[in-house]
Amino acid sequence: MVEKLQFEELTALDVEQLGILLEVEGSMFDQAVAGLDASRYTPEAIIVINAKNKSDFDVILKSLNAYRDRLLDEYRDYRPSEMHKIVNAKVHAKGLQVVLIVSKDAAQAVAALKTIQK
Repeated sequence: MVEKLQFEELTALDVEQLGILLEVEGSMFDQAVAGLDASRYTPEAIIVINAKNKSDFDVILKSLNAYRDRLLDEYRDYRPSEMHKIVNAKVHAKGLQVVLIVSKDAAQAVAALKTIQK
């Protein structure tokens, strides 16, 4: 999916770092892949998490939405020109998978996501 979208330079996060970022226990993740602009110059990010169970899924979904809300608060004054990326980014959930893609083109991100979440 990353190949289909254009991002600024993304830095991969390991499970521990992702847990800290989302303020959840990394042990809730069955699988997780995440990358974000470590410079914080842009809010661009891709986070894909498969939860271990429904209970963990609910917590992860809530924390991913809270992370998006924090981005809105942070970038509102810091880099208002980047706000459209966050506003247009939605948290997508299917089965036990939760995905957040913050990119230049939200429609393209959703299309790419649909190709892998058949």
